[in-house]
Amino acid sequence: MIDKRTVHEVAAALICDVDGVFVHSEPRHRRKNEILIKTHFDHDITANDWTILHGRGDRAIFNHFASQYPDVKLTIDDYIAECDHAYINVPEKLQPRRDIRLTIKEWRKRNLPVAIATNGSQITLDFNLNAVGLTRDDFDFIMDATELTKFPKLPRKPDPAYFRHVALELLRKTGAILQDNDPRRMIVWEDSPEAIQSVKQGSGFTALQWLLPPEMNVPASPFADHVLKPDDSPFGYLIERSYSRWPKSKPV
Repeated sequence: MIDKRTVHEVAAALICDVDGVFVHSEPRHRRKNEILIKTHFDHDITANDWTILHGRGDRAIFNHFASQYPDVKLTIDDYIAECDHAYINVPEKLQPRRDIRLTIKEWRKRNLPVAIATNGSQITLDFNLNAVGLTRDDFDFIMDATELTKFPKLPRKPDPAYFRHVALELLRKTGAILQDNDPRRMIVWEDSPEAIQSVKQGSGFTALQWLLPPEMNVPASPFADHVLKPDDSPFGYLIERSYSRWPKSKPV
């Protein structure tokens, strides 16, 4: 574990999404919302809908359809309350992605800070972590939907302010500073092109995108610093890369 009593310099820090990065959960999330949207709005979600909504949380999906069907009397809190149960119980298989446990455990062995940044609830997050053999104790800071309520003025992901806040909280909680005070040493690992663009334009952090399988029709972002193909292992990029070879930068 990182010694949190002293300020110390680290070669890199990592902020991870979970849905789409740790687990290929998009089929479960899509099926969950398809069932709930059909039940409450009598709307069949189309492929075009998912092109617009990929990477969005349940609240954004609810708001998207609630604006189209204003006569439906359903509150967002009632919808969200149904989401966890539906996600855990849909029949679609939850698929862990390659070498996740190996990569995170090795990152921790190297005494490097790591956080989770997700719009998901505690229930959904714990369900997903269990699927890859990890727990909350494997992370220095977790920003999930419950933690976000402590910061009522903070925009939700993928707003740039969200990522900057998570990065600051991670460094504060671990007592770490980035080597050379270089923001590129804060790596944000996402699957969503929208999140990747937000990271690069709003912070200057390194943006690592892991592509989903081709059938999900999610493109690589031109803003990504590095793109992992669906079958790639993150171990090579995150662990085997030598951070000592990174270019020096002026303090920011």
